Amino acid sequence: MPDGFFSSLKQVAVSPYALIAYLVIAGGWVFISFRSLRLKYISKAIKDIPDKDRKDLLMQEYGIYLKQGMTAQEYLKARRQTYSFVIVVCTLLMVTVIVAISLVQSNAARKTVAASTVDPAFCLAVDSIANNILTGYVPLRAGVKPHNDPGETDYYSKLTIPGTKYNSIDVSADDTMYFASLYDGGDKTLAYNAYLKFTQQVAKCKDDWVFVPALKGDTTGLLEYTSFVHEDVKIAVTFNLNQDSSYAATMIFVKNGKDPK
Repeated sequence: MPDGFFSSLKQVAVSPYALIAYLVIAGGWVFISFRSLRLKYISKAIKDIPDKDRKDLLMQEYGIYLKQGMTAQEYLKARRQTYSFVIVVCTLLMVTVIVAISLVQSNAARKTVAASTVDPAFCLAVDSIANNILTGYVPLRAGVKPHNDPGETDYYSKLTIPGTKYNSIDVSADDTMYFASLYDGGDKTLAYNAYLKFTQQVAKCKDDWVFVPALKGDTTGLLEYTSFVHEDVKIAVTFNLNQDSSYAATMIFVKNGKDPK
């Protein structure tokens, strides 16, 4: 079954189409139940009457006209089979309606979520950073950030990716990286959710990039990371454990072939 199918079953009851189907099918059940009870009563009433008199009794008392050559027992048996068949059809119809509405609603929900989570401003920011990776992000550099490492220079970024903070450009002898913080704090769940959400947003903006599923980190503090690769550009989304036992989720733009540190 598609994702969201079972959760959408809870919403079927409030669908007006489902309500109409329920009423029609319930009406069919009530009608068949009534006819079945009447048939049972007739069967009991003619039980002790001779076969030759049953036909007249059915016609006079119940308005039932039998076909030529059909006995009362044959008629009652045929009616019971017909009613049983109709009950089965009603049941299958009800199940079909529920499943069909659930599928439609789950598909609609997925499309709604997909459309609502694609932020044009987010995609534009990601594109701008990706397009400047070979320039060392020079057009995006603002003022120099204070830094304790003499071999590295950090710059503030003129651009901020929606939903992130501390956007900066780290320049060292080895490489130039664009960095943004998604979460930094003591809640592991919030950190991981920020990591997943950002990964999903990038996947929607860069659906033509090579997606590298989540991998466990092989360096101290790096718990998991997901990558998106296109030609010379690599986006690494990381989930980290800091030295002070807090958690962080980060986004790093690097040249393809580099790993998040």
